[in-house]
Amino acid sequence: MAISSRSPNRITVTEDYTVKHTDDYVTFQIAADKTANLPHASQCQLRCFQKIIINQFGLSSLVTIVPQDGDTFEGVTSITSGQCVTLTSDGISKWSSVLGVYTGTTMVGISGFSGPQGYSGVSGYSGGGGTGLSGFSGFSGTNGSAGVSGFSGYSGGGTSGFSGFSGSAGSSGFSGYSGLNGSTGQTGQAGTSGFSGYSGSNGSAGADGASGFSGYSAIGTSGFSGFSGPPSASGFSGYSGVSGFSGYSGISGFSGTASVYALVSGSNATTTGQALVDITGLSIALSANAVYEYQAVLSVLTSAVTTGVQYGVNYSVAGGAVEGQLIGSSTATATKSERVSALNTASGTYLTTSGQNGQVLMKGIVTTGVNAGNFTVKHLKVTSGTSTCRINSFLKVTRIS
Repeated sequence: MAISSRSPNRITVTEDYTVKHTDDYVTFQIAADKTANLPHASQCQLRCFQKIIINQFGLSSLVTIVPQDGDTFEGVTSITSGQCVTLTSDGISKWSSVLGVYTGTTMVGISGFSGPQGYSGVSGYSGGGGTGLSGFSGFSGTNGSAGVSGFSGYSGGGTSGFSGFSGSAGSSGFSGYSGLNGSTGQTGQAGTSGFSGYSGSNGSAGADGASGFSGYSAIGTSGFSGFSGPPSASGFSGYSGVSGFSGYSGISGFSGTASVYALVSGSNATTTGQALVDITGLSIALSANAVYEYQAVLSVLTSAVTTGVQYGVNYSVAGGAVEGQLIGSSTATATKSERVSALNTASGTYLTTSGQNGQVLMKGIVTTGVNAGNFTVKHLKVTSGTSTCRINSFLKVTRIS
């Protein structure tokens, strides 16, 4: 099915869930943070290229949306209570998302889909008459035979004959019923046209009437002209089909602002200390009384020790708050994730294999309060050794309120 169909595939989950390519709506009813793992974009084409993920309103929890390895992702990567996100696959290797709000059974920010176009009806049959069958356009009546000409009367004392009755015209047949118009489609295929009907062969003409006697010339009275036949009754026209319902228009979501990026450049950023320090280059100025979405993607390395590395985020002035998620390489063969709910606070330990390379993904929401300040990403090295954050690691923030 597709999310625009009349019977989309809906599923409700309470744990981490891997979205299937056949799912249309996935609703999380959760009391703790969970992860929605997307299918490969190449599996989601045609009728299954869109998914809607909903975080049930009223529960304090975060749903993090993670693409498969090899896929790219653009837009909203996590949703809080009462939010929903529309995900669109390009059918190859990319997912795009648009944030909305979900209250009860109402989604805000997602446009409604148009219903499919219906099929046009079949034309009625045309009847066989003096002019032959004309196909399925309704029966045409039989043409009457030509009347026999009456006598024109005698010249002189003779009376002229009757001119003969003209035949009655055939009744026209019923035209077929018009088909019911279906629901208006999203961009549905055009309905199949009805059959136009076969052309009938022409009927044979009626025989001419015999001519009357010319009669004697004189004062004979002229004969009566023949009566014209009654007009034929026209057939019933077909009934007009009922138009389908058009889709409901959704309410536009918050337009937001352009994203701002910060980048590790020039050289790798390192630390050997056991206290959180800013990763050089990953700092962005934020406005007061605002809400931002943030995302940091770090390419990281530890020296040849197994004590590991820890990470965190900070806002440089009082009044800020954070709610987010951290996912990273814990060993050379495993990953783990955790909630980030406090500023300037070290995370759990990652990169616990000697000389390990890895990746750390941090994303969530930061609220600035009444003071403008700088939002930064931090790291520390546990016990001893060196923590390295490579060139081109980046931080992105987008104002959402």
